[in-house]
Amino acid sequence: MLYQFFDPVRVASSDFQLSNYRPIFTRLSNYFGGLEIEQAFEVMSHFGACDDLASFEKTKTEFPIIDVEKSVNPELWKILGTLQQIEIDITLYWLSFSLLERQRALLRVNPMLTQLELSLEIKTWLPERFILKQIIDRWQKLVREESGRVGGGESDRPIPNPYIAGNPVTGDLFVGREDIMRTLQESWSASGQCPSVVLFGHRRMGKSSILQNLKTYLSPHQIVIDFNMELVGMIENTRELLYLLALEIYHGLPLNQQQNLVEPDQTTFLENNPYNSFRRFLDRLDRIRQGYQVIIAVDEFEVLEELLQKGRLEPQLLNFWRALFQTYQWFIMVFAGLHTLDELCRDFWSPLFGSVKLIPVGFLTPKATRLLIERPSPISYTLEAIEEIIQLTNGQPYLIQLICQNLVTHFNDQIAKGKQQFTHDDVVVIIQSSELFGDGFAYFDGVWARAQDSKPPGQAELLKHLYQGPLSLPELAAVSGLSLEQVQAALETLEYHDMIKNVKGRYAYTVELMRRWVQKQQ
Repeated sequence: MLYQFFDPVRVASSDFQLSNYRPIFTRLSNYFGGLEIEQAFEVMSHFGACDDLASFEKTKTEFPIIDVEKSVNPELWKILGTLQQIEIDITLYWLSFSLLERQRALLRVNPMLTQLELSLEIKTWLPERFILKQIIDRWQKLVREESGRVGGGESDRPIPNPYIAGNPVTGDLFVGREDIMRTLQESWSASGQCPSVVLFGHRRMGKSSILQNLKTYLSPHQIVIDFNMELVGMIENTRELLYLLALEIYHGLPLNQQQNLVEPDQTTFLENNPYNSFRRFLDRLDRIRQGYQVIIAVDEFEVLEELLQKGRLEPQLLNFWRALFQTYQWFIMVFAGLHTLDELCRDFWSPLFGSVKLIPVGFLTPKATRLLIERPSPISYTLEAIEEIIQLTNGQPYLIQLICQNLVTHFNDQIAKGKQQFTHDDVVVIIQSSELFGDGFAYFDGVWARAQDSKPPGQAELLKHLYQGPLSLPELAAVSGLSLEQVQAALETLEYHDMIKNVKGRYAYTVELMRRWVQKQQ
């Protein structure tokens, strides 16, 4: 049974039904973890039996009570839990007589399915990955067909929202980073030593999306390992971290290489020298890797800094990683984080980052912004609407998607009016609504908190005055009560962090939408 499930063609075929294997997987109860595996396959077989939107109500999946954190496969149960929520939303959509409720239900479904599909490579193992992909593909097809009814003139149905605000994006939504992807391709295609990389930039500027899209841009002989910082945050010491890293590398290898390499043993790492254990693991991998490069993608690298500061990780870990870069030319790490990463590279983190390539991730160009607005949308935009979004966001990817996401929601609320195009007036309505700033509160508040808590002092005080309009250095010193030296230091940091810009000696917000949020708070 498992051998057949490892065949993606078989699992993806239209006649594949997991329920046909019920006589086999229902006999696992007496094995360790067998009952949980049996329950997982039972739930997936129910999900796979949904052939049309109406059938979601008929199947009514019986979802077992599972302690996810203590389960054999917690990530699988998290995904199954999300699918259960999607099933509920589709059922509500199908049964509801309220137009508004039906719209809300379907609008929740599409981005959830998209995110689930993106997470399969990262969070699931075979054979469940192929089975889940078949389920998600089938559900997406049903949702697309329902969306086609909208295009066919059924104006009482909402359109699925194609914009994803706050999560990594792929496909048509990943635009404007061709230069960075080309730099990474060139850096890692050369023979000999290939540099590790630090991607740094403003909050929610698209660093995670770059990591998520690496596999698309790199060659088949470059294996990308997503080192999940959420998992790393739960480790207690360096031993556990290096074991977890070895395990993630092992499970990211092609199946034929896994068969020639022994899975990392937890006891070996926890009871012996973890650095030697990791080196021996890489030595074994080096002998069977067949020319593959291994690229470790580490997102939200600040978590490691916190663990070092708390004493849960040893400072020599950084020197160890640097030694690995120099010893194994095929072993590469790419870190992504805020501007502080670049600052750390010049400070006490220099033992690790002394030889890495630093790549800033900045605002999108106007051309890329227009692509991000127009490419995924089923509704066209006027030129004035696009220019207004560019002016409000300065090409900040998260804010672009936030505005467009709210525009689609607004469109679905007004669907009976038969709107065919988003206009400048529509953008103004969205910006003036409380929903947009409410949806984006975590972003705005996070940017503000950083200015308030980071050094040098005075950054938040200057931002409070700049929301009223551009001011010069002497004017800021006068209204803030800070010395010229304090104002100068704070302005340099704010400008370096993309919060403000200097236009002919007068300082103003880089992002107009951030200025309006501060204005609302004041």
